[in-house]
Amino acid sequence: MEVKEKIATVFPIISLDNNGENITAETELIKPSLAKALSKFPNYPSIYLSLSFTGLKRDEKYSTNIDIVFDGESCLEHVGNPYGGEGQEFIAKESEFFTNTISSSFIAHFPVVYTPEEGVYEIKVTLRNSNGEKIDQNSYYFNVVKTPPHLVSSGGENV
Repeated sequence: MEVKEKIATVFPIISLDNNGENITAETELIKPSLAKALSKFPNYPSIYLSLSFTGLKRDEKYSTNIDIVFDGESCLEHVGNPYGGEGQEFIAKESEFFTNTISSSFIAHFPVVYTPEEGVYEIKVTLRNSNGEKIDQNSYYFNVVKTPPHLVSSGGENV
């Protein structure tokens, strides 16, 4: 059975490394975070996403589009989306474990994400081949919640 190119996983992360600076797919401690706690709304937090793919063809060019959506509206439309438009291009490099197909992962950083209120947010991801044809698309979800008052410092920041 031939493995087809697929988006394997996408989830928000918290890095336990260097206070979130210089996060890469090789960062040793990457922790999934399916809920983002914020002290007030609307808010504009920074969000990191871990993305992984499987079945990629060696040395092929791909691009990925990412959008974060709440209540049918893009949370990135007015604050800038580095993975919007034609998406970010990448090349699947050879792996020491697989010869014909490659599994790959990377970290996408969104320095500003508009979060109008508490609720379930959708991460929409599209994988395209070098011709721009859509080869996979999926949605993933995370919660945005209000930080309980006893966990907010006097400066209004989460503790």
